Amino acid sequence: MSIEVKPVFTVGEANIIISLLEEKVKKGDSFSVYRDIIAKIQCTKGYLEDSGLYTPGYHFQEISRGEYGEISKILEEAAELKDAMEQGNKVMVIIELSDLIGAIDGYMEKHYEKKLTVNDLLTMAETTKRAFKSGHRK
Repeated sequence: MSIEVKPVFTVGEANIIISLLEEKVKKGDSFSVYRDIIAKIQCTKGYLEDSGLYTPGYHFQEISRGEYGEISKILEEAAELKDAMEQGNKVMVIIELSDLIGAIDGYMEKHYEKKLTVNDLLTMAETTKRAFKSGHRK
């Protein structure tokens, strides 16, 4: 049994509505007020498969996929972290932080051939934290 789902909006209408809502958010209105509306409209857009429009899954923003072991993967995970924060999804934020560490570890393994590790980065991070706390770095 197949159920056909038809969009409520045309592509043009959905894009106009999303643009208006995004402008309200940029002007300082709370994102959480519009988050569900944007998601529903984007899902509606997702039914228009032939249009090439983005269909949201975990993330509201379309995020380019990176290659594990490369800077592009670190940037992907950072973009996913930002999106999770904008959604107000605390659990997803923690997962994206974990993914970010994994992407950094993959980069370190590939480009530093285990001469430097994530633990070395953590040591430097502690040194930087100490500098901030002591006031030597702001």
